[in-house]
Amino acid sequence: NLLEYVVCYTAPGEWLNYTRSFTPAFYTAYLRYASLGTTSNELHLVTSDPTQTNQTTVKLGNFSLANNIMRNNYLYTPLLNDTGVQPLLNLVNTNTLRLLMAGTPGNDSRKTMLNYLMFVQAPIYVFSSDTVNGTYTPEGSAVVNVAARLVTVPVSGDTRFYRIHSNVPVWIKGISVSGGTVTLRL
Repeated sequence: NLLEYVVCYTAPGEWLNYTRSFTPAFYTAYLRYASLGTTSNELHLVTSDPTQTNQTTVKLGNFSLANNIMRNNYLYTPLLNDTGVQPLLNLVNTNTLRLLMAGTPGNDSRKTMLNYLMFVQAPIYVFSSDTVNGTYTPEGSAVVNVAARLVTVPVSGDTRFYRIHSNVPVWIKGISVSGGTVTLRL
């Protein structure tokens, strides 16, 4: 027999903290749940000491929980940011994450059964070409620094074009060249 844990009888404003050690990587997050009505939950990163009261947090995104009509009919829902895109979570070493029950007080009480949070590594791949419309090949010398959200690549030729690929959207927010190294800020 498998023993399964479920959090139920929750109400908007209640929260649960989860502390775990992560292998340095970018992650996407999913919530396994069952629901008797539509509602939502939020995922936050605890930015202060998680052992103290009055913790400060930063919102990472929302889990939209659809009505799946049964309390034992589990679904997965992805974490989405405020623009509806799956964010890359930069999780390194020990982190405390908070699942906050959102929704309307009274109306969204006791609707859901929460089973677990799942974090899936989202590797970053770098491809490059010497022309913008050329053939892009894997950039084997690229180094991804998850903690700093940087990709470094040795300069190769006079002109080089880069593409970043992951299983979720990734944007290059800045580019710099210094000392024979191209740095891409994610």
